[in-house]
Amino acid sequence: MTFADDVGLKLRNIRKQKGLSLKDVEKKSKGKYKASTLGAYERNERNVSITHLHELATFYDVPVDYFLTQKERTTAYPGQKVTFDLKKLKEINSIEKKMLLSYFNYIRNQRGDYGNGVISVRADDLTYIAALLRTNPETMVTRLEKLGVMQ
Repeated sequence: MTFADDVGLKLRNIRKQKGLSLKDVEKKSKGKYKASTLGAYERNERNVSITHLHELATFYDVPVDYFLTQKERTTAYPGQKVTFDLKKLKEINSIEKKMLLSYFNYIRNQRGDYGNGVISVRADDLTYIAALLRTNPETMVTRLEKLGVMQ
């Protein structure tokens, strides 16, 4: 995959993560970003300028470096919150359990949030959680999804 392919894929991924169709983007941007042009960027049929890429990053509310780095920053969740089921986490028998519960309890104490058995963290926190678990975010997310603790 070329760098330009990667940028196009990231443009498509972030649009879809925001729940937008190409037409939705055109409509929300009041015609600034035409569906056909954006689709061509996503398919790497047309090169996007740095200026337009910066504008699209602002539109999608993501840092411009998200598009410029070769590797995804934090899996499939840039700019979103990720929810963990603490009840399921307490039930599993895994090496991650103690570390994750400790980390999430710290966050809950800071927030004064002791209620509903789930916790939401920023997607960017996945990098820190992965570092605590001595792995990378992609591997960690795959493992936690298989364990059923990520919602």
